[in-house]
Amino acid sequence: MQAIIPLSERKKVLQFSHDDKRSGCDKCAKRKSPQKSKRATMALVGANGPMERIATDILGELPETESSNKHILVVSDYYTKWTESFAMPNMEAKTVAKIIVAEVIVRIGVPHWIHSDQGRQFESLLFQEMCCILNIKKARTTPYHPKSDDMVERFN
Repeated sequence: MQAIIPLSERKKVLQFSHDDKRSGCDKCAKRKSPQKSKRATMALVGANGPMERIATDILGELPETESSNKHILVVSDYYTKWTESFAMPNMEAKTVAKIIVAEVIVRIGVPHWIHSDQGRQFESLLFQEMCCILNIKKARTTPYHPKSDDMVERFN
């Protein structure tokens, strides 16, 4: 079946069918790709002083040590590039929070920001409460994009 359109209306019908994204012929709709959403540009994350922003990451599961440790928590300061690593028996939020408080915050000070991946231990209620109590802002990397946590990933 073919539509019969008067000559005076053909231009309007063609424009409507091909220029308006909400309508049109099936062939054009299948051929034209949907509009891609614009992504936010990546920005360099820095710090203006020591302990303003730290990055964290967990390595493992590694072979178990004599002390029953199988994981390593890596903590890096964005400003000084100071990096330390801490052996851990597990990756639980309680273990990670305890090490950050006892080994980093008590010795060096409270950071303004903690940057981590989206691991369960960093997204847990316990970790969020620790950040809230100590007035620490939490930043996270995008999933499956380790380069967005480049600071600590280079050390690993």
